[in-house]
Amino acid sequence: MRRVLLTLGILGLLVAIPLSPASAVTGQHGETFTASKSLKLKPGGQTITVTGEGFDTSVGIYIALCVVNKNVLAHKAAPTPCGGGADQSGTSGASIWVSSNPPTYAIGLTTPFSETGGFTEKLKVGAMIGKVDCRKKSCAIAVRADHTRGDDRSFDIFIPVTFLAK
Repeated sequence: MRRVLLTLGILGLLVAIPLSPASAVTGQHGETFTASKSLKLKPGGQTITVTGEGFDTSVGIYIALCVVNKNVLAHKAAPTPCGGGADQSGTSGASIWVSSNPPTYAIGLTTPFSETGGFTEKLKVGAMIGKVDCRKKSCAIAVRADHTRGDDRSFDIFIPVTFLAK
């Protein structure tokens, strides 16, 4: 009986401990942003799932892997450079534009928010952003207001990332 209870207790702990914990942060406006994986990413590239909830649907956002520094993390400057750039085809997967009210030229390039300000998208990330190596510089999966409110740092959210050496 004791062995059965011990086994059940251990199984209960295993169920309660996630094997690959997601990283989640809360923004200044109460919105939540989650990445399915942010640590020990494959340097050659891998696809992760990013999820948001409670975002202001009147403010479009960009999501990408970006270089960050103390000014960026203090919301004094926009993250740059970022992977994916302005993905005008909407097909690279290295940057995401979520907007429920995009400019007319961007209709079809954006993903709309759900009614609750939510989204779930796939994001391709790799250790290199142009010539910048995220194994040597601080990088994060970044959310920021799109270019229609590009100077508004209050929508910036960051999930720091790490990459495997090889």
